[in-house]
Amino acid sequence: MADTTVMFTALRTITKIRFYPRPDMAARMTGGYFEGTQGAVDGQYVKLYTINSDPANNAWTEVTTLQNANLGFTAVRYHSPAGFGNVAEVEFYSGGIKLTGTPFGTAGTWNNSPADFTKVFDGDVTTYFDCSQADAYAGIVISGGATTRGPRPAALLHSSARMANVVFGKTAIRIPLQEITGKTMTVSLYDLRGNLICTADAENIDDARVKLSGGNSRIIRGEYLIQVRSGRQTVIQRIGIAE
Repeated sequence: MADTTVMFTALRTITKIRFYPRPDMAARMTGGYFEGTQGAVDGQYVKLYTINSDPANNAWTEVTTLQNANLGFTAVRYHSPAGFGNVAEVEFYSGGIKLTGTPFGTAGTWNNSPADFTKVFDGDVTTYFDCSQADAYAGIVISGGATTRGPRPAALLHSSARMANVVFGKTAIRIPLQEITGKTMTVSLYDLRGNLICTADAENIDDARVKLSGGNSRIIRGEYLIQVRSGRQTVIQRIGIAE
């Protein structure tokens, strides 16, 4: 087996969403929805909130009752299935923290104007996203992830979590874990669709590594979700495995 590198990116729960429609065109947001993914930006999403009636014009709308609020995400977005975007600002919160990140979205604007998806996150309610496609979305890949439910990832994963060496093979990897004496941890590896690849139990970890074997399933280099459980504590993080 050769040494390889694994990068951990924590998932963020979403506890509040604020949005501001394009000035005087709030009705165009009706039917739009907010959603999040635990994988790549072009992967599978789950809904957080659907706008079922016309929001207020020229005003912020704040939402705290959300679907899938127990999940964590690597990226979140507003999806306008028939509204050409038409949103001025969107803010996502995890606890009391306003999330920031790298914007992404549907390319193209009406009459090639500068009103692209980045305007949704520029902090200016007088600018807006005006897409040339009816089915449009704008989102952010979340920066500086850290779980807000349960312990911080470093409480279970090794203190070198951001960039830690693992041992990589065709059917197994070794994940570094934090020292937890007298406790049992269950470590599970999933693909980005949520399919379980392998799982292992570890006891009395002392700055060591747990081996995850894929059995007959080859573990290839790429992006995965890793879940670590110890007692009532659970941490889920996205990892990328590469040489």
